[in-house]
Amino acid sequence: CYEDSGIVTCEVGELAAGAGASYLVQVRVNSAIVNGTSIANTAYVTSPVESDASNNASTATVTALQSALGLADMTIGKSDGPDPVTAGELLTYTLVVTNNGPAVATDVSVVDLLPAGTSFVSVTSTQGLCNGGVSCQLGDVAVGATATITVVVRVDSDTPAGDVTNNARVSAANPDPTPGNNSASATTTVEVDDTLSIS
Repeated sequence: CYEDSGIVTCEVGELAAGAGASYLVQVRVNSAIVNGTSIANTAYVTSPVESDASNNASTATVTALQSALGLADMTIGKSDGPDPVTAGELLTYTLVVTNNGPAVATDVSVVDLLPAGTSFVSVTSTQGLCNGGVSCQLGDVAVGATATITVVVRVDSDTPAGDVTNNARVSAANPDPTPGNNSASATTTVEVDDTLSIS
């Protein structure tokens, strides 16, 4: 399937008698849409050997509802250090969550997926509560405000040399007009200390 100027076209090819084909098309409703607006989507099927075109179209209609909460553009940034890090040593991730508004963000949460080859040590946050999961419930974040989360892990001593990647995501109860900036990642190079000592 492909999309051109708002029209999605799917080339089905041949269909045996009684056979069918299904397609899933997902769209994002404009955040500025007026509450109660009806949205109609119509699909058509065509064939060069069509014998009855009267049933070749179908329309589905939905009603758009605005959330009682205002829009809140949440962003998250992540940094790591030290990079590179030696296997067996501590590695710190710093996550900065920001609400760009225009409304206060409610029930803000952050999930940080620790990479394989690391072990949790500690987590602190400038607001809210976090667990060793790592999952943080930050509560409300005012427009323009930030919350900083610091996660410390230990790179396992048997982690091989290479890269480890940490991924984090922020969400809120509010609709987010730009969800593409709701996640962040940091990749750290792991080095192995091959120094041998004889005593």
